[in-house]
Amino acid sequence: MWIVAKIKNNNFNIFSQNLSEKLKGVSFYFPKIKEKDLNKNLLGNYVFCNHKLFSDRNFKLSLNYTKGLEYFLNYDFTNQKEIIKFISYCKYHEDQNGFIKNSFFKEKLIKNGKFICGPFINNLFKVLKIEKNKLFVQIGNLRVNISDNEKALYQPS
Repeated sequence: MWIVAKIKNNNFNIFSQNLSEKLKGVSFYFPKIKEKDLNKNLLGNYVFCNHKLFSDRNFKLSLNYTKGLEYFLNYDFTNQKEIIKFISYCKYHEDQNGFIKNSFFKEKLIKNGKFICGPFINNLFKVLKIEKNKLFVQIGNLRVNISDNEKALYQPS
């Protein structure tokens, strides 16, 4: 069963090590983006955790004091399909190194977007045209085409 944990700032290693000691076989997933030389979690301080014992609410409560953990999101068994669907969507849009590609956000763009990494970081753009492997945008007076394999990631704004 998947659950979502919010971890304290820069404490993923402490959290994952401590939870792994308490719970053998736990797995973790979070979508990563590469920004310059850093690997960043696309979801900020949230991480997905998977283990069969998470279906036991009392057992999950015993993990609330895990080092590095801020809290577990309230969950319901009905959320499992959405979590699995989101993780599958993320993995489908990963490159060979496990980093999210531009295609992750491309389907959600309608009119405008914002760069979240790359040379145009924090710049807003207007969508001119969307093609299968490219996006044509305008940043001020500059027109740019962005390949799905570019390092410049964006999100809808």
